[in-house]
Amino acid sequence: MGCKFAPELANLFMDNFEQQHILNEDNIYKTNILEFKRYLDDIFIIWNGSENELFNFQQSINSVHNTIKFELNFDNAKINFLDVLVVKKGVLLETDLYRKETDTNSLLRYDSFHPRHMKQNLPYSQFLRLRRNCSGLMEFDKHAKTLIEQFVVRGYPKKSLKQAYFKVRRMERRSLFVKKEREGIQTRMLIPITFNGNTRHIQNAILKYWNLLQDVPGCSNKPLFVYKRAKNLADHLVHSKCTVQGILPYSPQSRTKGNVPCYNCSVKTRISEHRSCIRNRRMTAPMVEHFTLCNHSDTDIRFWTIERVPGTGLHLERKLRHRELFWIYTLQTQKPHGLNDNCNWSAVL
Repeated sequence: MGCKFAPELANLFMDNFEQQHILNEDNIYKTNILEFKRYLDDIFIIWNGSENELFNFQQSINSVHNTIKFELNFDNAKINFLDVLVVKKGVLLETDLYRKETDTNSLLRYDSFHPRHMKQNLPYSQFLRLRRNCSGLMEFDKHAKTLIEQFVVRGYPKKSLKQAYFKVRRMERRSLFVKKEREGIQTRMLIPITFNGNTRHIQNAILKYWNLLQDVPGCSNKPLFVYKRAKNLADHLVHSKCTVQGILPYSPQSRTKGNVPCYNCSVKTRISEHRSCIRNRRMTAPMVEHFTLCNHSDTDIRFWTIERVPGTGLHLERKLRHRELFWIYTLQTQKPHGLNDNCNWSAVL
């Protein structure tokens, strides 16, 4: 979603949208909404009305904003919300685990370079998730059996898996929905450490001499170490550091050509925007339409910086448009030979 604060900003916007147009007493469909829950962009509603009223409600909220649109999926017997399958049994609602058909075994490998406590606690946390999602023990046992098989494939010892399974199975399900406050966390100093082969030695050295700091305010209790992820191969090999000053190590190899100008941003940012449009199928440019029509993905993009135009302000913008048209004409990227369309030749007149 772009910037780090984007999800929070989107949540604030949607909360305001809901209060004004959905949960407002002036909404004529408000009485049909028995329950309304939202997590980010997924909404769960228990509807007490006809199907026609439901369709009219969808049309009503879709007409409020130009870009905020709601897709509707409904069923009278069962429906999934996130990783939960909600099933209607008479006047009651029961829940079960929901898995997509494309779901694969992506559990963390036991031989991966991660903190030991993380790999030891992962089965327990996954069984807790199952226990919360499954309202019946029969459904829990069925999915737990599948989960154990997946963990075994990833190298986890069966003994620790069975211990975690039986520990969770004996728990009262209602108690799992009560938020528990961890005692002592707020009074302990947090020390972030990048996880690597020397992390344990660093921790031991700090704890060994921590008694020398106990008289310092805030250091009376032993610190809590928080691990940061070190750079992996993807960080070193995938993410480009190219900016406007650099020439990207790609050359156009496809017959489908297009010239993309860059206005006051890095090449990396510009290409990332196009990739985002392709992934989300936002038909804002001929390139996105072409990728969608040909069933390409954003990983199929190959780009090449052919010129850097210096300057600032309006003069730079006019100069960029002039050079853009120059390269469109030189490389013959105007439709039907390429993807450039609706070229404004006034910049060269």
